[in-house]
Amino acid sequence: MNWPLARFLALWTAGVGAVVAAVYTPAAPPSPNAWVADSPLRTSGCPAIDVQLAAWQRSLHLADWSIGVDCEAVPRGRDILGATLADPKSRSARIVVRAGLSRGWQQLVLVHELLHVGAAAGTWPAPAGFDEEEEYVDAMAYLVYDDRVREVRQSMLERVRRAATSATSTTSWDVARAFDGAGRGTAAGTARN
Repeated sequence: MNWPLARFLALWTAGVGAVVAAVYTPAAPPSPNAWVADSPLRTSGCPAIDVQLAAWQRSLHLADWSIGVDCEAVPRGRDILGATLADPKSRSARIVVRAGLSRGWQQLVLVHELLHVGAAAGTWPAPAGFDEEEEYVDAMAYLVYDDRVREVRQSMLERVRRAATSATSTTSWDVARAFDGAGRGTAAGTARN
């Protein structure tokens, strides 16, 4: 056996392993404030949050709850992405989602907070082995989101299409009544407009 070559290969492998371990050591994640400031896909406010809430509320079997959602720059003055206040007796909850998140993160935070509501309702109780409800909800939010996001987005699109179709058919009917074939307003149409 060629001992100098074996020694060289062993030291080279150990050296490369040390460099790789030093370079790829995960750093502590930034705070939500830092993450939001650096995100290139930020939105202003929380666009379509009510539509998302309705769709996810149905998907997570929380339709019998009265849930409201607010959008704040820094929820409750803390460095967090969202917060929930749930009252199981009255079956009502208030969710706060951080403003300025991308739509994907906004939905994920919403799902996370809805799972807190589900845990309070007993729909999604934390199983034995989880010290904190937060650990369970955090793990479940990713699983539920990945599992149901396509289905929920499809239901949201169908509702928007139905609303657009009914609005378009009403609008085109009004336009057809208001204008004659030459594009001039009829007496009834001009009087109404």
